[in-house]
Amino acid sequence: KAEGLVEAALPELERIRHVEREVQRRGQIVDEERGSVLARFESLEEQLYSISLSLGASGSAPSATASTADGCARAEDLAELCSALSATRGHLDALSRDFSEERLERYRTLVDVGRLAEDAAEAAAAAVQHAEERFATEAACVCGELRKVADAGQASLLGRQHLDELIQCMPREISLRVDRLEA
Repeated sequence: KAEGLVEAALPELERIRHVEREVQRRGQIVDEERGSVLARFESLEEQLYSISLSLGASGSAPSATASTADGCARAEDLAELCSALSATRGHLDALSRDFSEERLERYRTLVDVGRLAEDAAEAAAAAVQHAEERFATEAACVCGELRKVADAGQASLLGRQHLDELIQCMPREISLRVDRLEA
């Protein structure tokens, strides 16, 4: 029975280890995606900053060939980039919250997996201990029975020796009694 319990616990432990590895793998993917999004966001911020600098430079010292339409197009580009940057910032904040929640859930899952593994190990250890105790009890009973058989065998052996002595003495005893009867 104990072996059956241990064998039943082993697949459960393996399944728990698999879940733990999967949670860690997904966590690494999430962290990599977060880093990628942050890098793209920083790139977008740098582009916006460089455009702002170029617009500021062209606004403070207008060139002779710059037209008002070109300035308006750049202003529209800047407004569009600012709006995209603002939207991206909102998405990034939401994504960061989601990542934090995912990480928290992952840690909770790892704690649960660890607890399940400990419970399974304790159950297996208890089953093994129970089996050992039962085996020790059965072994003690068998040893007791063997002692009884050995003692009975030894008593039987002593009885047999006594019987052999009686059988050897019997003809002498019979002849003595016969001699007494004749006398």
